[in-house]
Amino acid sequence: MNSDTINNILVTIYMPTFNRLVLLKRAVSSVLRQSCSNIELIIVDDGSTDGTIEYLRSVQKMDDRVTMFKKDDFGGVKGACASRNIAIKNARGKYITGLDDDDYFLETHIELLVQKWISCAGKIVAIYPDIYQIKGGKLRKRGLKVSRCTYEMLIYGNWIGNQIFTETSHLRAVDGFDEFFPAWQDLECWYRLLKKHNGYAVSLGHRTCVLDAEHSFERISGKYDNVAQSFKMFVDKHKLTNFQSRALSTQLSFYGSERPSLAALACKCLGLPRIFNFRNALVIFYLSLTNN
Repeated sequence: MNSDTINNILVTIYMPTFNRLVLLKRAVSSVLRQSCSNIELIIVDDGSTDGTIEYLRSVQKMDDRVTMFKKDDFGGVKGACASRNIAIKNARGKYITGLDDDDYFLETHIELLVQKWISCAGKIVAIYPDIYQIKGGKLRKRGLKVSRCTYEMLIYGNWIGNQIFTETSHLRAVDGFDEFFPAWQDLECWYRLLKKHNGYAVSLGHRTCVLDAEHSFERISGKYDNVAQSFKMFVDKHKLTNFQSRALSTQLSFYGSERPSLAALACKCLGLPRIFNFRNALVIFYLSLTNN
């Protein structure tokens, strides 16, 4: 595909941040080094006190593709979702994707996403990348995701992960992220997005993003109490059936919950009778054994 075609498409990357300056620098650098140069990076700070603001001001002076907003200027709810929504509302790009400040992109991430979108010719709602994860100080391959995901499938597992690439108008049409969910904000947003647009998301088929779960900073959304509360909110908001609720509850096992019932595991496997779902159910059962 012609590189001029790719670089004529403006892509917005949104990034919330709060007091993680060292990690933020790595994330920002990975965005600005992208092989696809026609990007805008919108960073929304949630009240950092560690020199983040000064750093971002200096980056803006050096690269006009970077825009910074301070959450304090907008008021409202604190947290990463509110920050993401500020960026989504102010995005200029036709397309949009996100990056957490503790993760980073490989250099061809945006280029490959744009190529995939163009090749799908309007048949999809979103794209999600396969990823590497930092374990033991090294990059480890995480298992390849399913090649295609509908909103119904998300009840049985977050096959998409925490980031997508889509049209900015698509995210605006569902009002972005629900700022009142203390966890599972990505899962809940993707569910609404795919349902609203009556379509599906596809895997990029390349590992172009690195997830860092080994740093010393806290991942608040991963606390079990937050996840358990979000589970209840999800069930109520989307009026899930008892069968769906049981299947969704198996995802709590990833956060050290009580062991899932056999009935819940059966709902998961029967609701989505595909081999990857059976494998995922076995992983959940294994985790429940090791966490108890």
